[in-house]
Amino acid sequence: MTAQAQTRAPVIGGTRGLGLAIAERLAARGCRRIALDGRDRARGQAAAAALAARGLGAVVLPADAADAGAAGAPAGIRAAAANILAMVIRRGQSFLGPCAASQAALAKVAKNAAIVLGARRIRVNGIACGRMDTPGEDATQRRWHGAGDGWPAAAGARQPFGQLARPAGVAGLAAFMPFPAAGTMTGALADFDRNVAGACPE
Repeated sequence: MTAQAQTRAPVIGGTRGLGLAIAERLAARGCRRIALDGRDRARGQAAAAALAARGLGAVVLPADAADAGAAGAPAGIRAAAANILAMVIRRGQSFLGPCAASQAALAKVAKNAAIVLGARRIRVNGIACGRMDTPGEDATQRRWHGAGDGWPAAAGARQPFGQLARPAGVAGLAAFMPFPAAGTMTGALADFDRNVAGACPE
């Protein structure tokens, strides 16, 4: 990655939760122009202002990921891409059929992109995340599963490491992948979960 490319990064969904955590980690690693893509302009402006208050630069590009023509990014982003996936690419649940199908497709797109873009020395990797303590998951748990306050701690206590995945941890891995230290790592789908894919109960 060139010095210029290292200073620029688009973060889709970067206005809250995991996306914002990734933007903050990239900024801490030297990115000085970060594009925060998201549907909510006000939330994006608040996130950009929070980064600016720490002396970090960010611009807001309001966009809906469902609209392929709406996404934008600062010019010059050519070196690497890290895609956030879900662990349903490894296993499924009865109520996650559509999600599993779309995530499996995205995983294959990432693999194929790594093949196509490798000739241009562009790395493409993915992170398959397990259940995470984020605002989006909080909304899902409350709306569809009747969860109340304190559900993250209760759910985490039942996990092998005593906690759910956290944005800061995933952000550390996501912010590693685009930088030269990642070397020739491309086409990888790294699991970030408390369970081991393929493991059976003892």
